[in-house]
Amino acid sequence: MAVAATLLVSWTCVLSISFVQLKGIIDADHIQVFNEKIDVVMSVLTHAAIQQTEASETSLEETQQDIITFLNKKFYGADHNHSLQIYPFILDAQGRVITHPVRPKGDTFEQSLDFIQTLLDQKNGYQDYVYLNQKKWMVFKTFEPWQWSIAYVIPWEIKYAQVKTLILTHLLIMILTVASVLGVMHVFLKRVVSRRINATVDIVKKVANGDLTHTLPTDGHDEISRMAGHFNLMVANLKLVLTHITDIALQINDHGLEVRKISLTQSTGAQEQSQAVSTTSSAASQLSHSSEQIGQHIQTISQKANHVLDGMNTIKTLSDQTNQILTSLSDKSRQIGKITELIDDVADQTNLLAVNASIEAARAGEQGRGFTVVADQISKLADSTAKSTKDITALVEMIQHEMGNATLAMEESLTSVEEEIKLAQDSADTSLEIAMQANQQISGSQQIAEAMKGIDHTMQNITTSAESSTQAAAELTSLADQLKQSVNHFKIA
Repeated sequence: MAVAATLLVSWTCVLSISFVQLKGIIDADHIQVFNEKIDVVMSVLTHAAIQQTEASETSLEETQQDIITFLNKKFYGADHNHSLQIYPFILDAQGRVITHPVRPKGDTFEQSLDFIQTLLDQKNGYQDYVYLNQKKWMVFKTFEPWQWSIAYVIPWEIKYAQVKTLILTHLLIMILTVASVLGVMHVFLKRVVSRRINATVDIVKKVANGDLTHTLPTDGHDEISRMAGHFNLMVANLKLVLTHITDIALQINDHGLEVRKISLTQSTGAQEQSQAVSTTSSAASQLSHSSEQIGQHIQTISQKANHVLDGMNTIKTLSDQTNQILTSLSDKSRQIGKITELIDDVADQTNLLAVNASIEAARAGEQGRGFTVVADQISKLADSTAKSTKDITALVEMIQHEMGNATLAMEESLTSVEEEIKLAQDSADTSLEIAMQANQQISGSQQIAEAMKGIDHTMQNITTSAESSTQAAAELTSLADQLKQSVNHFKIA
């Protein structure tokens, strides 16, 4: 194959060099031929220009028109054949058509066409160009007196027809030569290389069946030897990989058993902790419930203490009112005592006046007897009034004494009531503080219960994860066993 490739490349290089050289020869030949034809046209134009200059009766336009008619017949024939492939054409200095096999006189090419611009600018030369999707080649010169550009055109396929034939011939020879070389190489490969390939196939089959103790011979420097070396390297690397996989499988098995043991321990501990957390959570819930009941009882006690406090305040108010009434009665009894004293004084004075009236009536004799009777009655009335006054005084003193005792008792009652009110107020305040602490205890108990529920949920998740880890460890151990069994299929030594 390498010989065939080398032969093919060499022949291609020879063809490329031959094509370049042949193209140069053909270009030079056509330049010479077309320049000769252009020179003939320029001779005709020069002769016509000289005649027009000498014959003043003929205008330049008439001379040019006669020349155009002559050239059209000369170039394209009488019927102006449009199927010409090698043809001349003439343009004026503005690029307008003078003669052309297809375009009429006065027609203009597109000024954007590069080959027209080159024709007008360079005056003389040759160039390759593409027009209407056809590659062409032209030689051109300029007739200076009239500024006419004369060009001869030939298509590439006509110009290089000989080159194409030569290339096809060389290609055919090259293909036949390469085919012959390949045939000889095929016979050689079939006879010489097939034995090595068959031996290689046998060893590859053994390796494919798991026997890695065989290697391929690496004698020589050809492709089969290089392939054998890479194959032996692959087998050696495969041995290392299988040995490493066996070690890893053993380590995985050991670690899997250890992980399984640890997972079982974690699962058992997590279950026990979960049960303990559940018990604690239940106790915390009961504590929260009991705290709520205690709080309710304390609130009831606080309410009753407030009711008692309200009652004691009412009793104090009534006692204050009663004490005020007793004080008022004491004041009025003292006023009554003063009045009885005044009445007693009046009675004494009345009795004294009655005595004086009796004396005066005795002095008056018979005429004063009636007045004596009146004086006696007045004296008796004064005595009776004095006696009644004394009884009233004694009664008032008794009332004052009893009212004083009642006032002292009321003052003592007020003192006791104030103490009871203070005690009731302290009880109410204490009950309120206890209720607040009970509420805090209830809130704390509820938080503890909620936290224990969260811990219980977490412990359940831990238990589930531990069980999953145990199952995964068992599966990992099983996979390690399967991996060892797969590796044992290969024969390494």
